[in-house]
Amino acid sequence: MKIEIRDALEVARSLSEACQSAADSIRQLNGKLGLEGPENARPIIEKVEESRADFCVAAVDSGVVAATLRFLDIVAIRPAGVIFEYRGGRLFSHRYIPSKTPGFVVKADGGLDYGEVAARNSLCRLIEEMGLALRIAKEESADGKGCCQPGMILIDGSLVPLVSDRPAKDSRIGYLYGMLVEKYRELFSVCRQKGICLVGFSKDSRGRRFVEAIRSSGVPLPVLDRIGDVQLFSSVLGEAQRTVALPYAANPKEHPILEDFGEFGDKIRVYYQRIWEHAPVYRIEYLDFAGAQACGSEFLDSIAARIAFMCKAGKKFPYPPVLIEADMAAAAGKAEAGILEMEIGRATGAAKKVRDERPFR
Repeated sequence: MKIEIRDALEVARSLSEACQSAADSIRQLNGKLGLEGPENARPIIEKVEESRADFCVAAVDSGVVAATLRFLDIVAIRPAGVIFEYRGGRLFSHRYIPSKTPGFVVKADGGLDYGEVAARNSLCRLIEEMGLALRIAKEESADGKGCCQPGMILIDGSLVPLVSDRPAKDSRIGYLYGMLVEKYRELFSVCRQKGICLVGFSKDSRGRRFVEAIRSSGVPLPVLDRIGDVQLFSSVLGEAQRTVALPYAANPKEHPILEDFGEFGDKIRVYYQRIWEHAPVYRIEYLDFAGAQACGSEFLDSIAARIAFMCKAGKKFPYPPVLIEADMAAAAGKAEAGILEMEIGRATGAAKKVRDERPFR
């Protein structure tokens, strides 16, 4: 069968050219864009100076194994935390929370539709991740082995749930969302109290916060209707550059997720950063607490500088090594999924789905 993709390629070419043209215009207008109102014109692109100051950073990630049987839905989450301490521009010490090979937290439920199963799995994963981040923020301190208390905690992904993570009001899993929001709010409160930088690091994003802000500033670029922030800034940002930071949403109190976070909803900031000229552009979120000491007085500059330093350690993949290590510790594969399903079936007698038992495709 022949698949004709000429039209798709033409759309891709057209978007790429229009995006590059828009990027050229934005660079020329740098310093003249009022992204938060006409009176607030300031540079949208700024240089990042790499920091080699001593600091301690933690990262949290999780692996997920799900087994969907005919009458039972199981999810196993492996949350993992890692703490790196840097001294003199080098990795000085590291440790794992709770261990280098953490165990699984297993949750089971029944009677959920397929959409609820996926949402339940995501909520359970986030609850375990935020719970571990909260433990690190609350409890981890000097242990007599030269490993300091983290002054920065990196979360893999966004600092708040996605809109798709919020169940319908009449959903059976609504209580899980409530638990998650409380966990986030407690984490935010502890980080504010202890002066810890809480940072969300996203490799991939379809966000349009900056695109919408640029459109609102009056720049006549029709392509902005068809692209996202990462696509735009992949053409705008050069080596060791970042954008300014904007509030997570233009109207936090009307945002479907931020409205649940009370006083913290308007303290989440987002910006984009590039390490090398041809490296990916990352979306980075952080809690902007005035007076936080762990990242110094220039909050954003310090966060960006430390991220630049950590990412440069990866020659082929410029990504914070502490997040990579957390990802590796949390990783869960197909073999573990098969073992989980086999053990659950053996213990409960739960049957596989009919589609998995059929003798044909």
